[in-house]
Amino acid sequence: MLAIGAGVLADSAPSEAHTRAGERRMVALPGATSIVLNGDTAISWRKHDKHIEVWLERGEIALVLREAPLPLLVHGGKASALLEPGRYNARLTGGLLDVGVIRGTAALSISNTVSADGSGSIVKANEAALVGRETHLHPMNSKQVEALLAWPHGEIVFNDEPLSVAIERYNRQSPVRLVLGDPALGNIRVGGRFTSSNPNSFLKALRASFDIRAERTDKAVVLMGGKKFIRSDLAVPAS
Repeated sequence: MLAIGAGVLADSAPSEAHTRAGERRMVALPGATSIVLNGDTAISWRKHDKHIEVWLERGEIALVLREAPLPLLVHGGKASALLEPGRYNARLTGGLLDVGVIRGTAALSISNTVSADGSGSIVKANEAALVGRETHLHPMNSKQVEALLAWPHGEIVFNDEPLSVAIERYNRQSPVRLVLGDPALGNIRVGGRFTSSNPNSFLKALRASFDIRAERTDKAVVLMGGKKFIRSDLAVPAS
């Protein structure tokens, strides 16, 4: 049984890292662990005698835990996740902790103590969980896993998502801010793989598929017009 609480004395001072919209940053933690911060993300962490704690304060992180002697405990919102060696994605969604397991196992809890003896909610490879007052566990398909693997490498993958959600994700990863000039356009569903640093190929695909115009201002790119489609197959290669 492995139980970790918040009351253990630390042997190091807390550290922190953050990014602005359109930035990515990698940090290395003790115990052969690396974390990539998506845009508009903030974390802090502290090394204890027997484990490491990470606090996800906002945004999204990708974590790779190699075979390390120190377990990793991630806090987000009111939830926590104890991670075994593997590969994970964690983000705050509406103040709730959203954990995706690509490889490994995560033990979830909504308290300050997580136990890996099987008494908590266990998330395995190719599964994800949204943790609030209740834990909502669901399998991830190959496209959802692909999306989690893409963003740390500067790409963004949409899988039949509402345009409003796609824009929200783009605004985290791209330095160019996108705005819906017509809220009704947010219901259009889009898919495809694009570069996150430059939305030009994404904007061209929107124009070709939906006749959505991109009007540039000093502060943002405003999306206007467009045909009323229910779904699309925007399959534009990243450039």
